[in-house]
Amino acid sequence: MCSSKDFLNEQWSRFENIDASFNFKKVPTTVDVIMELTVSDNYPDIYHKGEGAFKFCMVTTSPDESWRAKEYNFSLKDENGNWKSEKIDGYYHFKFPLINELNITESGDYKFNIENKYTRDPLYGVKNVTIKCVKSEN
Repeated sequence: MCSSKDFLNEQWSRFENIDASFNFKKVPTTVDVIMELTVSDNYPDIYHKGEGAFKFCMVTTSPDESWRAKEYNFSLKDENGNWKSEKIDGYYHFKFPLINELNITESGDYKFNIENKYTRDPLYGVKNVTIKCVKSEN
């Protein structure tokens, strides 16, 4: 299961949240929630020195409308400013674990809402964000 968002002109507006919803019918099950991020060289070069580079908050809502929020901070570059991904066809591709072994105990829709926490508007260089739920291997 996946949900993907492409950004026009590689610009992610500060208040343009990403929504993903996945319906689970066979429960119980355990999934990993993963984000795939594709960025270009237009991505800002200001956060690689110890602070991290890609900041966002994700709210997870279960079918009973209970929710939880978590902030994330992933570094796209090393301490010397070098990308932590190989450039392929003009873009850098990253895969980030958001939730490992999420226990799905209730059938229905599980919703994920991602808010860009970059302090300037817009965040340049973001081509695509994909949210995936994959069956845990454990």
